[in-house]
Amino acid sequence: MPRFYFDHSEDSVTHIDPLGVEYVNVDAAVREAVRRLTALLDDQVAGRLSIAVRDETGVVIYRGEAHFDHGWHLNTGWMNHPWLLCYSSPA
Repeated sequence: MPRFYFDHSEDSVTHIDPLGVEYVNVDAAVREAVRRLTALLDDQVAGRLSIAVRDETGVVIYRGEAHFDHGWHLNTGWMNHPWLLCYSSPA
């Protein structure tokens, strides 16, 4: 089975996956990337998270990103509810 590497960033700190994990195919690796990004969001108060999936040759095959912050409401000022913006795409 092919091996995939899941590098993730939290704000300006990047964590490189040196070991990787074997998955049946690219689709299974992308599903795992989305699961991992969602798990990172569980502990996030505010900031920017991203994940990149590399194949065995080092080529990035998927990128996912989330921005999590409290927003500003034009009429009432500071919002009590956080907002989340997610972006994902094939590399």
